Amino acid sequence: MLALLCSMGLGGCDDAHVELDVPPSYASDPNSKVSFTSFTPTEGGVRTTMFIYGDNFGTDPDLIDVKIGGQTAKVIRANNKEIYCIVPARADQGYVEVTIWDAAHENSVSHSFDQRFTYIYNTVVGTLCGVVDSEGNAAYKDGTFEEAGFTQPGLIYTDPKDPNVLYMFEQSASQLRRINVANETVESLIATASGWNQVNSIAWSVTADTMFVNNNQSNDDGPAMFLLKREEDFKVAHLIMRGKDCNCVFTDPVEGTLFCVIGTNAKLHRPEWNESTQMYDLGEYVASIAATGQWFQSISFVPTGDYMMGTSRQNNYVFKATYDREGKRPTNPLPFVGSGAGYGEGVGLGNFFNGPRQGVFVYNEDYAASGAAPQDCYDYYIAGSANHCIHKVTPTGAVSTYAGRGSVSTTGNVDGYIDGDLRQVAQFSWPEGITYCESTQTFYISDAGNHRIRTITVQ
Repeated sequence: MLALLCSMGLGGCDDAHVELDVPPSYASDPNSKVSFTSFTPTEGGVRTTMFIYGDNFGTDPDLIDVKIGGQTAKVIRANNKEIYCIVPARADQGYVEVTIWDAAHENSVSHSFDQRFTYIYNTVVGTLCGVVDSEGNAAYKDGTFEEAGFTQPGLIYTDPKDPNVLYMFEQSASQLRRINVANETVESLIATASGWNQVNSIAWSVTADTMFVNNNQSNDDGPAMFLLKREEDFKVAHLIMRGKDCNCVFTDPVEGTLFCVIGTNAKLHRPEWNESTQMYDLGEYVASIAATGQWFQSISFVPTGDYMMGTSRQNNYVFKATYDREGKRPTNPLPFVGSGAGYGEGVGLGNFFNGPRQGVFVYNEDYAASGAAPQDCYDYYIAGSANHCIHKVTPTGAVSTYAGRGSVSTTGNVDGYIDGDLRQVAQFSWPEGITYCESTQTFYISDAGNHRIRTITVQ
């Protein structure tokens, strides 16, 4: 009516003060029957829009509860005969249950539909934490997920004893940080350590009570490796080896044998414990894994311990080496996939990678079902930094893009910050680290350019 009066030039209306005539929300009529007829659609995945039909629902979303597959759905609005809600994640039990409350939220009418909702699982990219302002700037800060900030998150690792705990290196500050997914908190563990210069990799003892951390610096007598203990909450760094250019550490998952890579000669060493100094000596190298000057900042064993794989950031390839357990050394390290800077998909030595960083092994049940040997039941996922994506490498050497490079802009940019479908929508910006939690089937990615920790989850 107010809008009509204004259009007729009556009442001296001022457009700047026009108020919308929004109907007030109200509860279900207690003197009338609440009825339920149907819902649509009957199948879909997370964030699917669902409409529930009937009569006498009222219009107040706060007085309407909907559960889909046992999970609480967010009710967006209602118009007395129709409820509009969003399907939650993992709503796979199928039952659609609706509760309509009275105005005092004391009495209710509930209904469970005979028709079941078929939940379709989707794998999507999301965001775990990382506060960024409207201009894309971030600050280093501990706290809750709503407070914590990252400047340049690097390589990231899952705690073998607690899959809800992650350890991540902040590259810009050489800080070790702990991310507790269950408690939704971020804290710095090593704020300042004597000689702590450039750290990026973690190697676990077999018991997972000891953490070995490399330190890359240019002094022959400088600190090369530190040890941190679970009994000290990983907050004290004990110097255990000296030397320059130690840019990667990793361990044999079966026996716990410690290895490190020296960047200047690209040779793999097996440190030896020195009783007199109570520290490790570098020892003789046990394998040459590449040409001089290549830096391998991420090397890891397949969980069965039969072979190891690592990424060459400079020469853009992934090497593979079988493991001689008796001699405790890798044998015949050779390029497995990739051969030069580029982006693509294929098999063998093509130009697939550009600055590949951390890799992680993930068990594939399909390989096991087909009769593959245990060591051949793992895919290798890589944070493809300069390609702004996550690569996948199969046991047969097939390279594909698993996530990222979606929603390409009009300028052709494939990097950015977008959550959603793995390939059609999601974007990353310089992803550096990747780890995997098998119990929750979740990837955690250090998305350095976006100053955030991203996730890839089945929902």
